[in-house]
Amino acid sequence: MEQIHIDIVLNGFKEVKSDDDILRELFESGLSFDKLRPTFNEIVKENGLRLSAKERKVKTNELLLDWEPVDSGDLLAKTSMLKDELKVTDSKALSAIRSWAKENNVELPKTARKPKELKVGFSGHIHKVLELVKQNRTASREDIQKMCESVNVPVNYTTMVMNIVAFANEWNDVEAATEEADSE
Repeated sequence: MEQIHIDIVLNGFKEVKSDDDILRELFESGLSFDKLRPTFNEIVKENGLRLSAKERKVKTNELLLDWEPVDSGDLLAKTSMLKDELKVTDSKALSAIRSWAKENNVELPKTARKPKELKVGFSGHIHKVLELVKQNRTASREDIQKMCESVNVPVNYTTMVMNIVAFANEWNDVEAATEEADSE
């Protein structure tokens, strides 16, 4: 193992580079592709840059000893702390907490989900305008164009909304005629 490779890995960890970036630098330094990962892993292990899976588990147990999570904020704070202590990603830290909680029969609080917003685009635009059309079922083409403008939806959606409204009106007429025929 050459000193240049050791320096690349050590500097990469010091600068908090991703593994891929460090591996790219190793490759650019002349290390053959088939030796990239083995050399990287060996340098990481010899210099104690990361904990092994067993070491992470032991350290997680030490850090979470007697911890009782109160709410999702507490869980997020502990995840961040564990991330820094174990030098892992957020998802790995959260996974370690979940494993610890399962082994120790600790109930973790549920994290609040963000309300799902409709994306800008077809479904979001159509949804916005149809909500307004429901309030004014006899809206004309000009009314729908104004509705589009009022909710920052491109005016070219007017034709599509008009077609949907026409279909809904036809559907209602067919349903009404079917109900009348059934009641006679």
